[in-house]
Amino acid sequence: MVIRVDDAPAALLTLLFIRDAWGLAPGVTLADLDPVPHRGASAMPGTASRDEWSARWLTAWQRTWVWYEDPGAVGPTPSFPPMWQAQYGPDGIDRDALNQWRAAARGPRLGRLEDEPERRSVDAVAAAWRTGIDSILVLPYRGHYARRIDSHLLVVSKTTREDPGLYAVALTGSS
Repeated sequence: MVIRVDDAPAALLTLLFIRDAWGLAPGVTLADLDPVPHRGASAMPGTASRDEWSARWLTAWQRTWVWYEDPGAVGPTPSFPPMWQAQYGPDGIDRDALNQWRAAARGPRLGRLEDEPERRSVDAVAAAWRTGIDSILVLPYRGHYARRIDSHLLVVSKTTREDPGLYAVALTGSS
């Protein structure tokens, strides 16, 4: 049994940071972030309008999710999701602020293997695996969040993953 858990998906975290820092895609409904990013010196580049940057962001967001659902579907390097900087460069992104937020969103590493959420919820993890889940993404969404994206991918908040009861419900789809 192998389930890949990505508790710091760089491509998605970068997109969440950019959206928040630049005020993009206000019509896209997403869960509130926890922690809320501090944008530092990040500022939307003046090379395109806010509407154009929002459209670019939305396209990048959708392409990244497609990669998580089917890595071979978005291009020649299926080992890595598409990164914003590869297409648009680093302009407007305060790298230090982004890195500090990503570290805060991930939180400290647990020291002991038996303290890992998957270890504490091993029966639910096994049940999830039997239903086809082989990947879990952890996003910095506020409070309890769990959504099965497709037959193999589950997205949870850090809060959900760290609470054995909530995590078991998310993994098994039961209440």
